[in-house]
Amino acid sequence: MPEKDRPDHREDVPVLTEIVEDEGARRPAVDGPALEALARELERAVLERLGPEVDRVIQDAPRSRSR
Repeated sequence: MPEKDRPDHREDVPVLTEIVEDEGARRPAVDGPALEALARELERAVLERLGPEVDRVIQDAPRSRSR
C-alpha cells in the first residue's frame, strides 16, 4: 500500500527530501559574554589543577638533562 494511502499518513509531516528550517540555528546556545566568562573559568580551573604539576616538571627538567 502506498504511504499516502495509509490511514495514519499525515500531510503536515515533512518527507526526507523536504528542507525544513531549523529554528535552533537562529541563535547561539551561549552569548559572547557568557562564553568568555566560561572560557576564563575553565582556564582558571585547568591552571589550578595542572599548575603544580607543570611547575614540578619545569623544576625537574634541568636535572634530567644532566643525567
